[in-house]
Amino acid sequence: MGNIVRNKGSSNEQKDQQQPSSAGINLCRALSTSRYDSEALKEMGNEEYKKGKFVEALALYDRAIAMNPEKASYRSNKGAALTGLGRILDAVRECKEAIRIDPSYHRAHHRLATLYLRLGDAETALYHFKNSGKEAKSNEISQAQTLQTHLKYCNEAKKQKDWNAVLQRTRHAISSCADSAPQIFALQAQALLKLGKHEEADAALMK
Repeated sequence: MGNIVRNKGSSNEQKDQQQPSSAGINLCRALSTSRYDSEALKEMGNEEYKKGKFVEALALYDRAIAMNPEKASYRSNKGAALTGLGRILDAVRECKEAIRIDPSYHRAHHRLATLYLRLGDAETALYHFKNSGKEAKSNEISQAQTLQTHLKYCNEAKKQKDWNAVLQRTRHAISSCADSAPQIFALQAQALLKLGKHEEADAALMK
């Protein structure tokens, strides 16, 4: 027999080198999956999404879409992953694409409605809630209607130059649901400037 050279390195180091991360395993599985396995990719993405691993979920949904771009659920699920990453406008685009593919897809309408609530667009949110079927909850519709009321009074207070009222209403709108609404933050900043609260105005514009 020839000479056998044994590796004297740590067995733990060898195991670490041989065991990729779970994210790496999933992505490798995704890349090696045939074009007939787009549904399996979606399910793998769902598993990652449930764990809060939105980057991994997004990569898997993208692979599923590449294989079957006309599947509405893949687009909607991608929108959910993008929302988890804070990419609200990208999520809106994906949900819109899901609805283009399947105009009666309730879940996509519901996701889009909640995104428009966060963006401060109560009217569009209500439209999509009405097209969400049983996905829409009564408290969500009430939330959109309340946002409408806040925005209505905001505009009236602005016309009257009642900046304290504007500030109060914008704060209510933001805390209730519109946490990603640039126009509401801009209105809040304007009210703060008019009230001489310059540092708070700068902070509002940074959001």
